[in-house]
Order: sequence, then C-alpha cells, then structure tokens
Amino acid sequence: MSAPARFRKADIKRALSAARESGYEDARVRIGVDGGIEIIVGKAANDSPEPVELK
Repeated sequence: MSAPARFRKADIKRALSAARESGYEDARVRIGVDGGIEIIVGKAANDSPEPVELK
C-alpha cells in the first residue's frame, strides 16, 4: 500500500495560474520530497531539470 500523494495536479495548476496572474509568464514549479511547492519565476538555471508541461 502506498502513501497518499502530498500534492495534487490541481495544486500545481493553481500555483502556475497564480504566477501568471501576477504577471510572470516564465514560471516553473518545483516540488520537494516533503511535498512543499516552490514557484520559480524567470529563466531556468542550466543545472535545473527540464520543465514538464501539464495537459
């Protein structure tokens, strides 16, 4: 039996939507192992993983 998810797809969509509504067009979401959500605005650093597009 697996543990319940610490975040949901809707959480990510809300975070990206909030960033766009705040005027940031170039935004990413990073999710930590503890389930924390971090919104990163601006260009991606070279050592960052490629962003994943949600549908």
